[in-house]
Order: sequence, then C-alpha cells, then structure tokens
Amino acid sequence: MKHSGSLGVIGMLASVLLPLSCISRKFFNDSRSSVAQLQEPEKDPIQQLIKWEVGFNLPMFQYAVRTDSKVEIESTRVPRDRANIRWFGQDPGSVKRFIEIAGVAAEVRWPKHPANTVSSVPFFAQPSDPALSFQGHYSASRSMFVLLDDGSAFSIKLPSGSPHAKTNSDVAKDDLASELRLIPILTEHFRDSQKQKTPRADLVLLLEIGTVSEKETGNGFSIRDYRPLQRTRNFYLPAFSLHHVATAMYQSCTGVSQQPDPAVVQKYWMENYLAAVGRAKAALLLDYGLFESTPHGQNWLIELKAGNFCPTGRMVFRDIADTKPVITPARLLGYESFVAAWTAEGGVPRNSVDLKRSQFAMVTDSPLFANVGGAAEQAQLSGFLQVLGAPFLSQKQRQVSAWVKENLVAFGYPDTQAQARYPEPD
Repeated sequence: MKHSGSLGVIGMLASVLLPLSCISRKFFNDSRSSVAQLQEPEKDPIQQLIKWEVGFNLPMFQYAVRTDSKVEIESTRVPRDRANIRWFGQDPGSVKRFIEIAGVAAEVRWPKHPANTVSSVPFFAQPSDPALSFQGHYSASRSMFVLLDDGSAFSIKLPSGSPHAKTNSDVAKDDLASELRLIPILTEHFRDSQKQKTPRADLVLLLEIGTVSEKETGNGFSIRDYRPLQRTRNFYLPAFSLHHVATAMYQSCTGVSQQPDPAVVQKYWMENYLAAVGRAKAALLLDYGLFESTPHGQNWLIELKAGNFCPTGRMVFRDIADTKPVITPARLLGYESFVAAWTAEGGVPRNSVDLKRSQFAMVTDSPLFANVGGAAEQAQLSGFLQVLGAPFLSQKQRQVSAWVKENLVAFGYPDTQAQARYPEPD
C-alpha cells in the first residue's frame, strides 16, 4: 500500500466526513511526547509490542509499567494424569518443554494469574513451587506475555477473577472451560482452510498452540503463539494504543517534520487503520466463514514497517476464540462440518452480519476518532466492501459477498454495491 503525500481519502468518506475543526487538541498535544517511543525501539518485535501494550493502555492497566513491567508468575506442580494437554499446529518446541516441565514426565507446570483471588480456579489453593515461578508481562487482558530464554514468545491466557490487580473482579473471567473446548475446533478449522488455499495478505492470524485444562472441571489455560511475528522484520502496535503515537508515526512515515494538522493525521489513520480493519474482517468472513464476536481494539494489532513505522496494510487478529461462524456464509463456503462440531461443543453461531450495530463499535475505543461520527464507521465499511468486490474472489466467495451485501442493506446501509479499488498490502 502506498502512502503518498497527498493522503487521498477513500472515496466513500467524502460524503460523510464531519468538520474536523472540533477535534480535541489535547489528544494531539499528549501524543507529541510519544516521539521518544519511536526513536529507540526494541529489536525484538514482541518486546516492542509489550512496551506499547503495557505503557499505552487504559490508566488502570498501566500501574505495572510505573514500577517494573515484569511481574512474577507463581506456578504449582500438577500430576500429569489430572490435566488434559493438547498441542496443535507447528512444533511447540521450547514452549511445550516449559509447560510439561522438561525431564519430569509425570508433572505439569500450572501458572497462577497474579491478580486472581477466586479460590475456585483450578489448583489456585495448591502451594506454589518457587522453582517453577517465572517472569511475565501483563497484557490488555487476562493473558500474560512470556519470553523464554531461547527468545520464544507466547502468551498464556489464565483464568482470573480480575485481569489486572487494580481492576474490579469479574467472575465471568475465572472460567475458561467453554473457550478451551472451542479453541481446538477453531484452530483445526483455520489450519485446514489455509491448506486448501493461500491466505490473503490483509489478515494475519495468531493461533493458539495449545490448551491445558483440569480433567474434572475443564477449566484451565490456553497458549497463544507469538513466534510467527518474531520471524518478520515488522513491528506490531496494539490498536487501542494508536492514539498515543498516531502523530509521531504519521510524521515518521511521511517525512513531515512540522507538527501536522490534526485533521490530516486523522484522515491518514482512517485510510491506513480503519479501512484496513474492514478489509481484515471481510477476509475473516470470506476465507473462514467467521465474524468477530465482541469487536474492540484489544483484539487487533497494526503491522508497521520497522524502519519508518509505516502501516503495511495488514492487520493481525489475535483472539480466534472471540469469533463465531455465520451460518449462511459458512454453508456457502462448505464449512458445515466445522459449524456442526463447533455447535456440538456449545458454540452459538450467528445468523446475520450486523456491521452497523456491532462490528464498528471498536472505533470508539480510540480518542483519535471520538469526534468524527459516521465517518469512522464508513471508513471501515469502505475497506470491508473493497474485499467484497475484489476481482480475485472464488465463486463461493462471490456468493457469500452477495449475501453479505443483502444483509447490509437490511441493516440500513444504502449503496453497498459501490466500493473503492482493492489495495494490495505492502
């Protein structure tokens, strides 16, 4: 994707952009201090991701970085016959040896979330073994980032009454049993689909590499593989962190040295973030028959070139458990067996694609787009329609595209036949 000095806005935005003179200047003043974050980036993309995720989060989640971004994660030893362990995908390598305690075949390392106080979480009351403690980093959710001695990066999503030590308890987060039942089905579906066709460049998926659950309750934890991102030469910015560095990254990518007009920066990220999210969501639907369940910036990473922080046009989706199959597209794509397996494990599929009321809610996560009204929604819709009208779609995907456009009209979108030219990611 090219980033020209003219910053041409997607054609569909022209009729809906609100006057941008009302944008809060406070956001842009605050973001200037972030330039230092771009001057000395970490060499490892995951270490840089952690820096942004911990430092540029909601205030109540930032306490860890004000002292030490690392936190001690206690663990206990659990007999192997009391746990169900599943590994899938690429060779888990050192991650597997870490969980299964290399050299101790009869026991498993069971980490405890540092913020948890709910006694019903499996093995929470069992004494911790100091020899198994390790250091990790908080994320924007219950997941904890872990970097092993060999450099391998992954995250562990642990059950916890609270995702962070200074947030209120949320009992719904202390039981991952239903999610752990669905993750293997979703992972197999993604991998089988990718074997049948080459995944498109708009969307990069971070898949779980394994799950560990207590046999009695089914509750436990999942392990997400971040090693694929380490193999690239790019950086990955959490979408909810964008407004902290939006101006600095715009200047770095375009070479503009003077403080830019806030409206220009805002339009730039409508093209290079919001439209990119729309394309990625369309890829998720057309390639896999899935749609995001609870859209928000926590699930998405913006891929950036390491040298200049220019967005590549690719988005990384990192929570496959937060998706649901949409019945008609899944059927048209030939995924009936996947939907049946997913439903048999308690999953509830969607019957429609309600973009307006749910899928574009995530833009409100960012103060960057707080005052543009329907323009932010339209930017994502524009990207979404670019893929729905792309010339490379298969016959099955064109059938899904036609169904989706009818669905959008039913939800109040007027002209879903018009879309801008599909841009190839860098």
